[in-house]
Amino acid sequence: MKYYFVLNNLQSRNGSLKQIRREIESFVIDIADELSATLNKDIRYYWTMRNTFGFIFTDFEWSRGQYERLIGKGEIDLFDRLKDDFDYVVLSRTTDRNFRIRNVNDKKVIIINLTHFKEFLNIIRDKTNTVKLFLYKFEDKSQEELIRSWLRNYEKFEEVKEEARITDVDSMLEVLNKYKIENSSDLDKLIVLGIETMKKISQIQIFESDLQEFKGYIDGETSEEVLHDFLFNHLWLIDFQYMLYRKKKKEILEVGQPDITVYKDAFGIERIAIIELKRADQEIITTAYRGEKKPVILAEVGKAISQTIHYLEELKSKNKILEGIVIVGKKKEIKDTFIENFNTYLHGVKVMTYDEIYDRAKNIIDILKQASEKDQ
Repeated sequence: MKYYFVLNNLQSRNGSLKQIRREIESFVIDIADELSATLNKDIRYYWTMRNTFGFIFTDFEWSRGQYERLIGKGEIDLFDRLKDDFDYVVLSRTTDRNFRIRNVNDKKVIIINLTHFKEFLNIIRDKTNTVKLFLYKFEDKSQEELIRSWLRNYEKFEEVKEEARITDVDSMLEVLNKYKIENSSDLDKLIVLGIETMKKISQIQIFESDLQEFKGYIDGETSEEVLHDFLFNHLWLIDFQYMLYRKKKKEILEVGQPDITVYKDAFGIERIAIIELKRADQEIITTAYRGEKKPVILAEVGKAISQTIHYLEELKSKNKILEGIVIVGKKKEIKDTFIENFNTYLHGVKVMTYDEIYDRAKNIIDILKQASEKDQ
């Protein structure tokens, strides 16, 4: 066993829990300091269970509720999977992956996103399979995000559920490749396959009519207020999943009023999307400062991103999954495609352009039309 906390190595292993904790805490303090210095985070430690992690480390502050455990369900299975491979375990609410592996002074450390882990548990239910799936070594971050999105929307994939078993990552990847699902946004393609009511041609015609009206707005000099109202009433243009969410316009927060906030409660996890809108004719990129090869985002875009981050920061808490979307401008010139590179390095906030929203919505409508034609 590699993990630092081995009960059998303690002099007080047969003593009271208080004795065990006092003996181990004397060197846990030094481990936390070592992790803080190397990971550049304020690492804390909390007691979990004597037959699992003992004191476990976190990069966040935790206050125990009356019946609440730090990890809770799935802890024993998680410990059994990690104890022989890692010296220390750090629970995180900020790491952008399910887990990351680091070396700290020749000690192997795994940093686990606790929110993602609990979300997996709430969806899959089977603790052993949850841990196995959660610790699957995906090829890259985008593939991992794809599987997380798949799980969150699994019940909607009526036509492909038999092909992709929820506990089998490889079968999921096969189906994603089959349907040419290359990123999280493309999951809409599978979602709409499972929403039978959307296959009626009359509804598709309504979608097409709304889309054409939207194109008229973004091609003209439309005010922010008009775009706000239209998109609020047609959230499917931004993401088909939002049709199932609760929505609020100009919700009052301490740091301001987001243009649109959408909420969805699922499996005990609250998902919140903050959407900040700017004009469709707003310039987004300039090459005036550093030349054609070094485009720069304009200040208005930066301000919108910053404001969205402030909203997300106010709303963040445990059992919440947050995302921010800034919608601004269009890709009118080659330089504007730099926004795609810019998004690669953003975490938690995505910048979208109005033409990107239009193209994506049109793609979904085309899929709906094809499904309707097959049914006739």
